Amino acid sequence: LSSARFYSKIAAYQSGSGGSRSRGQCPGVLLSMARIKEILYLNPRDLEADNVKSRTDFGDLVGLAETIREHGVLQPLGVAKADGAYKVVYGNRRREASIVVGLDVVPCLLLQDQDAGERLLCQVLENVQRKSLNDMEQGIAFRKLRDDLALALGPGVSASAVNEALAKKLGLSPRTVQRY
Repeated sequence: LSSARFYSKIAAYQSGSGGSRSRGQCPGVLLSMARIKEILYLNPRDLEADNVKSRTDFGDLVGLAETIREHGVLQPLGVAKADGAYKVVYGNRRREASIVVGLDVVPCLLLQDQDAGERLLCQVLENVQRKSLNDMEQGIAFRKLRDDLALALGPGVSASAVNEALAKKLGLSPRTVQRY
């Protein structure tokens, strides 16, 4: 599903023209659509961090910034309008990395009005419900990506060149890619 098609599905769902599903019955990928008012494309420099936040340390943004540089923002930021400005409810790391990369716009989901407790709940859910790949899953995924990339690069390319190219695509170090 392309990002343009994904966003058009969201818009169709929000307008009620999304087919046989009624507005309260979300397909799996759109479970939180009931809270979304609109899809916006905003300058990340104009977005303010919400003063109610679950994350205080953004960690290392280099890998995320490289991924965004290579592939764009894959998941929209959740924003709310307050005092004439947009505040990031969730996605502050993506916002910061987008600024590092120099993006002029990022996809945002304008959330319905929420109090501080509801915004904090969204932030916690965004971070707690995410499950990283385990080492075995990551190794299998890297192997598939490595094999596809080796085919694309052509015969005779060295394993270290494939690892370096894959590392660049993933925003990781070649050593991390090689380890898997």
